[in-house]
Amino acid sequence: MVLQKPQKVFVVTGSTRGIGYGTVKILAETVADDIIYMTGRDVIFGQRVLKKLDSELVNSKHAEIRLHPLDITDDESCQVFADHLEKEHGGIDVLINNAGFAYKNNDPTPLEIQAEVTLKTNYYGTKRITDYLSPLIRQRGRIINICSQAGVMRGQYKNEYIDLVASPTSTYEDIEKFIEIYKEHCLKGLPVGDGTFPKQAYSVSKALEIALTMVQARELKAKKILVNCCCPGAVATRMTGFKGIFTPERGADCAIYLATGRFLPTGMFFYLRKPIEWP
Repeated sequence: MVLQKPQKVFVVTGSTRGIGYGTVKILAETVADDIIYMTGRDVIFGQRVLKKLDSELVNSKHAEIRLHPLDITDDESCQVFADHLEKEHGGIDVLINNAGFAYKNNDPTPLEIQAEVTLKTNYYGTKRITDYLSPLIRQRGRIINICSQAGVMRGQYKNEYIDLVASPTSTYEDIEKFIEIYKEHCLKGLPVGDGTFPKQAYSVSKALEIALTMVQARELKAKKILVNCCCPGAVATRMTGFKGIFTPERGADCAIYLATGRFLPTGMFFYLRKPIEWP
């Protein structure tokens, strides 16, 4: 009698379009015997997307893909999703935090508002959904945060700011201190792009998401959960104005490698499947 391997459960946030969609599509063929949750804020749109994806995968063996609403900026939405996963599966195995937001480079919105809105999703949203779901992640599970090389800090920030969030002993509280300093800097209209802070709030949010990854990796090491982050590269998506050298599927490659590969480290920043130096 052959014992059937238990199904693993994968969650991909912000996966009804762009890199998230590409991640679900390629992951579905990679882990064909498992379950993947496609998530997004708009359920009606998500249903259309899931139907499209099913048609694209109709001729290949693939994972079971389930759609669930999720807004990572909303506590109630995160709680409902966590409760569903616990009730349905008892736990999950892999969380890929892909949901994100960016203003266009020439957007006239004041920087202090851009900072508030961007951090709300990219840092606080990622932290929120991870806080809700990490208790459900089984031993030897994985968390992958989709970041960006825009989050590399050296040369873009004061050294004291880098040390605050990127030292081996940095904490969530240190990241909060950094955010307070950054928001005050923006509110006062002080210069950016001069080696104090970068011009784009997106860059700051991604630096903090990488810092978050490192803190989470240390926190979850005892549970043998691997926590890493990666840059997908220049991907042509709606967020980038469809400018980029990679397709969403190609951009998803490193995250899928970190979600399924063997003998991987924890607390590292990857690009093209290789660790890169940070900060």
